[in-house]
Amino acid sequence: DAVTLQVLKDGVVVAEEPGLEATKGTHTATIDLTTLLSGAEYYGNYTWQIAVKGGATSGDPSLFKTWVFWHPCGMDVDNSFESPSFGTLFVAEGYNESKAKNSAGTAALESAQADGGEGGGLYIFTPDLESVTNKDGGKRFYGSTLTHSKNLVGFITGDDNVLTAKTITNSGGDFSKVAIADDGRIFVSRNNSSGDYILSAESVESLKNGGDFTSLVAGKTMTEEYTYTDNNGKFLVGPTQALDVKGSGENTKLIAISRNTNMYDVATGYNSTLEYAIGSSTSLPSGTSVPVLDKKYTISYDKSASVAYDNRGGIWYCQYRGAPSDSEPALVYVDANGVKQYFEGTGGKVRRRSALSVSPDGTRLLASSAAKIVTVYDITYSENGAVSLTEVCSVNAGGNNMYSAAWDAAGNFYCGNASSEYVKGYAVPRADNTFATKAASKYAFVIDAATAIDAIEAENAPVEYYNLQGVKVENPSNGIFIKKQGAKATKVVL
Repeated sequence: DAVTLQVLKDGVVVAEEPGLEATKGTHTATIDLTTLLSGAEYYGNYTWQIAVKGGATSGDPSLFKTWVFWHPCGMDVDNSFESPSFGTLFVAEGYNESKAKNSAGTAALESAQADGGEGGGLYIFTPDLESVTNKDGGKRFYGSTLTHSKNLVGFITGDDNVLTAKTITNSGGDFSKVAIADDGRIFVSRNNSSGDYILSAESVESLKNGGDFTSLVAGKTMTEEYTYTDNNGKFLVGPTQALDVKGSGENTKLIAISRNTNMYDVATGYNSTLEYAIGSSTSLPSGTSVPVLDKKYTISYDKSASVAYDNRGGIWYCQYRGAPSDSEPALVYVDANGVKQYFEGTGGKVRRRSALSVSPDGTRLLASSAAKIVTVYDITYSENGAVSLTEVCSVNAGGNNMYSAAWDAAGNFYCGNASSEYVKGYAVPRADNTFATKAASKYAFVIDAATAIDAIEAENAPVEYYNLQGVKVENPSNGIFIKKQGAKATKVVL
């Protein structure tokens, strides 16, 4: 309903231009900053933002977008104002080739592309939810040079559950989870039985220009082994069913749950949860165990567990549990000190699959709930560290296999269901329906004495003098001053 350009100093709005064009598209706006240039108290560092306001909403979440996918295993939104791809939505499609069909067997899905390989891969949507296309005009981004063929030991086949060897070969498009760093780097895991466990890409722009995903296991073709060790023989990474990332540049960290064995048996000890201080590297360093989660809780070997960072240094964990227990809980929160502050064990809530996401401001959790349901919770942190959840609203997902979920910066959420074959976007009811998109820090500006003097134009203006701190001097002498006359300013020595 309303769009306003706002200028801020130290986080406080000091000037604004309301009534801007509110229609979809690209618009230009100008703001008069003359009032900020009239005195030294206004000198300082400034940022700006675009604030939008809509009418108050109530009731159930409002569906605003639907895409059809066969198996949307992972989702994320780039919510960093500093990122070149801020606002971009990412969907990881878990199946490739002929599986990307609808129930009628026709290629009617968003993830069925005429680019030589339907389905599996990464699909990217702009902030206004339009598809991003690759250099060939298709919508699918995938590791085009990546394949994996592995003789899996202990694969369960047949009605008698006989353990046998099974060779699985997959191409590079069978993506599972996706996570976006604050600098726009893209991290994906592949479908668990495929290998090539964590891949990365530099940015959306690099992929659009023909760039590819590369393995984070240095020096490996990833067709050689099933699990990988570091230079000291310590487990590094295996088939990865969950990951998340936080930070940017040298401060980037990645957390992953991955299988540490070739065995395809189900047991908690076969799933390692490690955190990697990956920084700006293109290969995984040795991981550090997350003790509360490492080799515990997770019993699955597919995509039925998730991890998500919050903005307090903690980690949320969710896994598919029809009957949670203390040894196999459905939902756990571990704080920055490694202490469990929330735990859904015996008698806890049923979680169908593992959709999980924390809102960018850290106040809300989105998680798969009972059959066909995804639920929004308010998160409350008590003084003693304990965490509680209060249900805000839920939506019926239409199918049990809710694998993926994500928030955007404005507080809308997205969920992906592999039974109903869709990704949907919802707006959460809110009385204060406002949001401000902040300009990246590279667009900040400074108002100092010289800027102020140069910015004020006048004809036949009298001569004025300022000291180097920008304070006007009535009778300057014995020093260096800024002489200002109209729009012209020069340094003078008196």
